[in-house]
Amino acid sequence: MEKNKNRHTILVVEDEEPILRVIIEKLSLHNFNTITAGTIEDALNTLQDEARIDAVWLDHYLPGGKSGIDFVRAIKKSVVWKHLPIFVVSNTAGKDKIKQYREMGITQYFVKVENHLGKIVEEIETYLKQAVQGRTAVINRKYHRNI
Repeated sequence: MEKNKNRHTILVVEDEEPILRVIIEKLSLHNFNTITAGTIEDALNTLQDEARIDAVWLDHYLPGGKSGIDFVRAIKKSVVWKHLPIFVVSNTAGKDKIKQYREMGITQYFVKVENHLGKIVEEIETYLKQAVQGRTAVINRKYHRNI
C-alpha cells in the first residue's frame, strides 16, 4: 500500500488473515494508512524500521507463544515508543486480563464481540484527532509565550 504522509498510520498486529483484511479495509475507508504484522516479533521489528506509526491495533492472542501483553511490555520499556497509543481489540473479555492491560498503560481495550468494527475505528480516529489538537494547542501556547 502506498502511504499518504498526511494520514495517520496504524500498525495492525493480527494473525488471522480474514480478520486482518476486514480491519485494513475498514481503516482504509476512514483514510488511515496501515502496516501489518502477524507476530509480536514482526511488530517490534516494524516499529524499529518505521519512522511514523501513530497507533497500534493489537490482538491479544498471537502465534509464537507470546500475547499482546508481551508486546505492550516491550513498548512501555522503549523511550521512543512508550507513549504510542495502543488499542487492544480481542475476544478475550476476562476482567483480570483487561485490568492488566489497562494497568500497563494501553489507550483502550475493545472486546470484539461487544463492539462493532466501525465503532472501534471511530474511537481510534477521535483519539488521534484529539491528540493532534492537544499537541497543536501546546505548540501555540509556547509560540505565543515567545512573541
